[in-house]
Amino acid sequence: MSAARVRRALLSTVLAALALCAPSSPVWADGSVTEITDLSRVERIAGELEDGPLYVHHDLRDRWTDNSLERVEERLLSEPLVDLEVRVVVYPSVPDDETAGRPALFLQALHEVSGRDGVYVAMTGDRRVALAAFDSPVRLPDVDTDGLSPAHDSRTEQVLDLVAQAPRGSVASSELTADVPPSDRDTLQRPRGDAERFWSAALFPGALIGLALMAVRVVFSRPPTWRPPGWQVRWLLRSWAALRELAGDPYRPRRAPNRAWRWWLQPVLSRELRRLRLLVEAAPENHPGRDRAVQAYDAAGLIARSPGLPPQAMVCAVVVARNGAQSITHPDLPLREPCQINPLHGAACRRRREYAHRRRLRWWEVCTRCSTKRLDLRFGPLTPSLPLLVDGRPHHYRYAKDAWAEAIAAPKHAFARIRKELEV
Repeated sequence: MSAARVRRALLSTVLAALALCAPSSPVWADGSVTEITDLSRVERIAGELEDGPLYVHHDLRDRWTDNSLERVEERLLSEPLVDLEVRVVVYPSVPDDETAGRPALFLQALHEVSGRDGVYVAMTGDRRVALAAFDSPVRLPDVDTDGLSPAHDSRTEQVLDLVAQAPRGSVASSELTADVPPSDRDTLQRPRGDAERFWSAALFPGALIGLALMAVRVVFSRPPTWRPPGWQVRWLLRSWAALRELAGDPYRPRRAPNRAWRWWLQPVLSRELRRLRLLVEAAPENHPGRDRAVQAYDAAGLIARSPGLPPQAMVCAVVVARNGAQSITHPDLPLREPCQINPLHGAACRRRREYAHRRRLRWWEVCTRCSTKRLDLRFGPLTPSLPLLVDGRPHHYRYAKDAWAEAIAAPKHAFARIRKELEV
């Protein structure tokens, strides 16, 4: 056996040993607000709490009913909780967020950002509870979460009962307490836990099998028989690269219905908001398109949390969320007006001329898919045009006198138009 082969075997053994000895998750410390590098979500929640003492993240909104939200808000605005200035934040807390999944540290950061004293209550998506008092006479009790209700609304009301019955004393602030990791307090059985148990059980025997296979490979090695890939493999690789490039193109056409159905728009809007949130959280603070993406996320989120808006508002939210994602993934590309036939198709990349008898010729900005078909501007079940009802009559988005249609046609000023329309 050659010396080079022995060196490679020793190097592989050392790397395997280092991988086995790698440390696990870091120690769950109390931490401080100075450790938080991104306070954008904290600032947004602090702004929401200026309008009311209750904030429920839109990802957890389906776990609450309208009656439960109104009931909790009435309790927070009545005595004795209103005298204590109690604020409740219901949000998802995961190990990879800005506070590493520590709701007590999140409340400390929320107090420093808002500058408002009182009692802060955090209810996480995995049913953890954190309390913090800042310049308040209340003495917060220790909450036994095992005895609380599993429902989020009932659990919140039980915590508010404990705060209302807590003893009073001199004005003081509570110290930052240690949080429990989400995996230790999550009472729901998740598939992730099964995967973690599998890998922990298979780690040692898998390492032994890997070392044995490596020894067999070194001892009974043969000359390499690798050959360059044939044309079939090269064709598959090129096709896969072309598909990945097409999926990352912000101007690619998308399939969409020719009616603004809420049952179709709601899951699409939720998916676009989730994608935009992940892009914003992963983008660095000095990213050139991050501010515009945050504005797009806030604007689309406001529309998603307003169920009484017309269907064209949800169409506007989908377009704005896609423009925000483009600001992160392709900040150097301009934001184009969406397809004038159907804004849900995506950005307009081509121009088509309308030919009509005894009418002035008009140019239409359309997507790539609409440019390859016959320009059909009629409204019907088999035509691609998306109608916008104004005064009971269907119109194209380019001609409609509607605030949401105007926000769609001007992507750079959509955030200001949406805030003006929602009066926020």
